[in-house]
Amino acid sequence: MANYFDYLEWRGDIPFSVDPFNEVDNVILSELAYINYVGIANDEKKVKLTDACDAYFSHIPENQTEIENPNLLKAKIMKELVKSVRFKNTEVCFYVNDFDPDLDIQFAAVTFLLDDQSAFVAFRGTDHSFTGLHDALDLSYLPETDSQRKAIDYLNTLNRLPNYPLRIGGHSKGGNFAVYGSVFCDPTIRDRITTVYSNDGPGFREEIINSEDYCRILPKVRKIIPEASVVGRLMYDSSTPLVIHSTAKGIGQHHTYTWSVVRNHFEYTDISKMGEFLDKSVSDWTDHLDSDLRKSLIDSIFTVLDNTGKESFHEVSSQKRKSLAAVLTGIYDLPDEKRQELISMIRKLIHSSAQNARTEILQLIEKTLAEKIPKGKDRAEN
Repeated sequence: MANYFDYLEWRGDIPFSVDPFNEVDNVILSELAYINYVGIANDEKKVKLTDACDAYFSHIPENQTEIENPNLLKAKIMKELVKSVRFKNTEVCFYVNDFDPDLDIQFAAVTFLLDDQSAFVAFRGTDHSFTGLHDALDLSYLPETDSQRKAIDYLNTLNRLPNYPLRIGGHSKGGNFAVYGSVFCDPTIRDRITTVYSNDGPGFREEIINSEDYCRILPKVRKIIPEASVVGRLMYDSSTPLVIHSTAKGIGQHHTYTWSVVRNHFEYTDISKMGEFLDKSVSDWTDHLDSDLRKSLIDSIFTVLDNTGKESFHEVSSQKRKSLAAVLTGIYDLPDEKRQELISMIRKLIHSSAQNARTEILQLIEKTLAEKIPKGKDRAEN
């Protein structure tokens, strides 16, 4: 199966004037938001993507691994882009990166100026840090997170970049920021937005999707999710998703390099049985959690993670046995009420999954029997 690297090899020599901007281009640029452009593309200074690429790779060892640099794959995308006719004249500007563990803020965004005289604003998704995950989970219980507010402010700064039609996008949490910022930014900015892409991004609280501002931007929203999406089906969303095929299984489908590409678009499909099962299991589980309980549960989880003494999941994975022991100790050390609350929520998730699995099995048995037994005949005759 082909992915966006194959797309760049096949169609990188086709300029936007021949084949206009498409959904695959959106995902590629959204992935570039994970790259650190500090000292390269800050503020209004426009830097050619080729120069940004050279500057980035000049600061990392040639033999660096993905364990050492989790965003190395994204950087490899940039290397391919600068070789292509389609992207080599792209300029980068307005990079911001706000990271504050004390306030649970992990926010970054960057703007790309394209050959078709448009701008693509890319919001970074959740990185590998505990802070990034905490920031993402805060979306489930806060009316507005600090990072969502920063997404609005970021788009409003683009008043300093006049005349460019705007496409807005992001992967994962970045997809949520792309939509949220587009909903609540200044009307002068919103009127310039042509398309908003949420690439397997989570939804919103009910009061957001019921707002007039959300309904106003909805016709411009393009939500893309893999067939067994988990992240992209969280919370509420009124947009109709474009469902695409992924070569991965389960949560691995969240990684965009697994999304199957055909020519200048993704391979379309339907939500898989596993996708429906996961969606119902998580929905049934979250129905038990009001905002206060979600906050309490999230705080307990991060109290346990803090006990590992690590700051990211990559650090945890490098010392699995030691980290697991620290996690178990952290659960044990929680106040009794918090520990029981956490265990109860885990049990409810398992129960929801098991209950849905039983339902799936029963429905499969009924369907099989219905196909095997001729209509109008009593089962006893068979």
